[in-house]
Amino acid sequence: MKKDPKATWTVVAITPLAQADESKLPDAQKVAYEFYSTYVPFWAGIREPITSPHYMIQQMQEARDGHSIALRVEFVYNSPSGSSQGPVRGWVLFDPERFWTITQGEVRHQGETIVTRAQLSYGRLDDGFPVISALEKWIDRPSSALYESYTFSAWQRPLPSPAEFRLSQYGVPEPPELSKPTAWWLNMPWWLYISLSGLTLVLLGLAYYAWRRRRRQLALP
Repeated sequence: MKKDPKATWTVVAITPLAQADESKLPDAQKVAYEFYSTYVPFWAGIREPITSPHYMIQQMQEARDGHSIALRVEFVYNSPSGSSQGPVRGWVLFDPERFWTITQGEVRHQGETIVTRAQLSYGRLDDGFPVISALEKWIDRPSSALYESYTFSAWQRPLPSPAEFRLSQYGVPEPPELSKPTAWWLNMPWWLYISLSGLTLVLLGLAYYAWRRRRRQLALP
């Protein structure tokens, strides 16, 4: 991650929001926790998703931008920590085409004297789930204004191969019973055993029926 195109890169560790405990995270992971909370208006200093009971939804309506449709949600947020700044007001746009991620938003702090606006862009992982690729943020104060731009690169850890779960992968010999070749029928899945058994019973039933029928025909004068 880097704050702007001229800044140096910072390596951060990504922690799932559902598993994150902010008080126990090191500094680098706190940054990742903040910037990858996709359903949280983190860019305004809010750490809870909009489904939290600390939000009071004021209005929900459709918002159009060209051919795209979004859901605009206006809210009042009361911090559970009992902040002396009082409740904050704001709105966010949810994109139904990208798993209802937040694409834009605005939050007003301290009696609406400080306004934070943000616009977010997303990329997609291999499974199609969106991840933040860029963030632009504007902070307007009575005496100053601040603009910040962030870019992100997503990297997925590949799934481990079956070989990584064997002792030989780490230079330790395999137990003798594992190194011996096994008969092919011992490696068959359980459902195949059941299917073959059922098929065998059906064939035996058909053979018995044909034998009884043949026997009756021979017994006729």
